[in-house]
Amino acid sequence: NVRDGVYIERLSLNNIVGASSTNTITFQSQSLDSTKVTLSLPTSATLDNGVVFLNGANWITIKKMTIKRTGLSSNTYSYLYELNNGANNNTLTNCRLINVFPNSSSTSYHSIYSTAGLDTGNTITNNVIKYGNSGIYFNGVSTASLESGNTFRNNVIDSTYGTYAVLMQYNDRLVFDQNKVTNILYQSGYGTYMYY
Repeated sequence: NVRDGVYIERLSLNNIVGASSTNTITFQSQSLDSTKVTLSLPTSATLDNGVVFLNGANWITIKKMTIKRTGLSSNTYSYLYELNNGANNNTLTNCRLINVFPNSSSTSYHSIYSTAGLDTGNTITNNVIKYGNSGIYFNGVSTASLESGNTFRNNVIDSTYGTYAVLMQYNDRLVFDQNKVTNILYQSGYGTYMYY
């Protein structure tokens, strides 16, 4: 359990030996109030910069917390919850993800981000996702190399400023159910774009 407070730091996890379906690892607000615990970092000029970065980590649950970016909107990258290198069977639930409002529709400000890492079996549910270019950017590699079995349910994606509020390419067995995309701020923006 995480005590109430604002933590200016990054939670970066690699594969943890012993983690399994019966031995999961959970980080959650001790008060069970997502507004009482905040993980926060300024925007970045480098890749792989998620405030929560699961780099091949499996069976990790993040629950009832706020994940936030601050700082200049002129920096190139701003990821909040990033999966990479086969991060599988993780859960993000009942959290608030608050990105920076970008000064361009083409910067890489993606609140939930996975690309080319073949991350499978992850569950993203009951979150409020605000600002950034995309609320969800979840891409496999190609038609021959797909992300698989990921579930997105009951999330609210609000006030994005980019071409796609939700972009999903090269996914297999994807569940995208009862999510709400609202208040797209980019004039030529799409709500949800799914490809292959």
